[in-house]
Amino acid sequence: MAAAALAQSDKAAHTRAIIAFLGFCKRRHAGASIILIQSYLSGLPEQERSGAREALRWWYRAAGNGGRLPVAGE
Repeated sequence: MAAAALAQSDKAAHTRAIIAFLGFCKRRHAGASIILIQSYLSGLPEQERSGAREALRWWYRAAGNGGRLPVAGE
């Protein structure tokens, strides 16, 4: 996350959203998955949902790149 091409405020918000989602996974004793992400997002208040969706989308894409962080312009 530290090397990601995100503004500092976005990094902090993404970090909070990702950690909250991982806590959700832990409480359910399940690994992260698209279905679990959808379930998590559906339980959030509307005003929190879009920011969490953006953060989890970024996290999922970064994981899909083998952990290689997306670079601005890619």
